[in-house]
Amino acid sequence: MKNKETKEYSIEELGKQKKTLGVLIAVLGILILLYAIYFIVKLSNGTWDTNNTLGITGIGILIISISIISIQMMKIDKEIKSRT
Repeated sequence: MKNKETKEYSIEELGKQKKTLGVLIAVLGILILLYAIYFIVKLSNGTWDTNNTLGITGIGILIISISIISIQMMKIDKEIKSRT
C-alpha cells in the first residue's frame, strides 16, 4: 500500500490523523512520566543501577518518538490552515 502525502487527504481525514497523533503523544508522555516516577523511587531507595543502559535507551527512544510525532502533527496543522 502506497503512503499518501498530506495534500492528498481530506480535511476530515487530517483531523482524524491529528487526533490519533495527539493520543500517541499522550500515551508516550504517560510512559515517560511513569518512568520518571520509577527512577525517583529507585533513586530514593538506593537501588538504582548506575549502568542501566537499557533504561536510558528506552527513555531516549520515547523522547525521540514524541519529537517525530510532534513534527508530523505540525505538518498536519499547517496543511489544515492552508486549506481554510
